Amino acid sequence: MKRFSASDHLHLIKLLVTFKWREQYYLLFPWADGNLQDFWQLYPNTSDLKREYHLTLWFARQCLGIAEGLKMIHTLDKSDMEDSYPRGAHQIHGRHGDLKPENILWFKAYHDKDPLMGVLKISDFGLTRFHGTLSKSHINAEGVGVTGTYRAPEYDIYKVVSQSYDIWTLGCVVLEFVTWYLLGWEGVDRFSKNRATEHVSEFVKEDVFFNFVNMKDDHGRTQTGARAKLSVANVCLLDPILLDNGL
Repeated sequence: MKRFSASDHLHLIKLLVTFKWREQYYLLFPWADGNLQDFWQLYPNTSDLKREYHLTLWFARQCLGIAEGLKMIHTLDKSDMEDSYPRGAHQIHGRHGDLKPENILWFKAYHDKDPLMGVLKISDFGLTRFHGTLSKSHINAEGVGVTGTYRAPEYDIYKVVSQSYDIWTLGCVVLEFVTWYLLGWEGVDRFSKNRATEHVSEFVKEDVFFNFVNMKDDHGRTQTGARAKLSVANVCLLDPILLDNGL
């Protein structure tokens, strides 16, 4: 958290103070009004919102801000760390590790100068790790905590993770965000159910964004791969509500 506090990025949660009291350690953060999923449920019918230029601009800027916040985690400026952390300054490549709607906090707009519907901030860095240039890729996934729905395929197939893991989870979150923008909370919930229904498994229908498939490598050998579910590819293209509305 100290790595980000100096920059005060708008879309990264800021650590305000730490203290110890009665042998317990505490971290103090700004009080959020909810998370991204709470926001979707608070405004379930986007048709009730005035769909105009300012709303579209707010939506686009929040998506951009989250991406820029994640980029800052991934590419920390080494020069900012040399004085504070001389031993760990070489570990400049970060990975959030658990990006999902519940870990993106929502702060309401309380003043006229605030963004239209508030600000979204990346939070919960409990699984965040930093690595040097040589160790930033192909990190052993054993012992790495993940959230089932948003996990990337390489976690299961190759048993390794890297910064690209965050890119996958970011894509999943943005796709759900777009679904809310077009279809409201009902669309987000239906999207989740469709992913689970489409899951290829004899035991449990899992809500993830991909299915395992058998693929041939360059030598004709069969290996396990992954492919995005059809419901993921078609979520905003073939949805009956969008078709009925001519969108």
